[in-house]
Amino acid sequence: MNLDDAFSLAKQGCFLTRPGFGGKFLALRDGKILRGRFIGETGMTEMKAYALSKEDHQAKDWKIFHRVLPDAWEGCDAPATNTPV
Repeated sequence: MNLDDAFSLAKQGCFLTRPGFGGKFLALRDGKILRGRFIGETGMTEMKAYALSKEDHQAKDWKIFHRVLPDAWEGCDAPATNTPV
């Protein structure tokens, strides 16, 4: 879909993405564009302000972001509490 169609969905609360975003998504909150990603399997996200590029404006490959669990884990692996160290 094009940017206009995508942003009409974003105004309704949908997250948007493009194939080149690598698991990240855009959200429209209080009139601001944010780009983010979920952190591990938590509901927490890392979000930063985002300015659309010329390529973003011209793109026709926008789609609604759907999260698939489990996400890639980007933390340290700790042993289970019942495992001797």
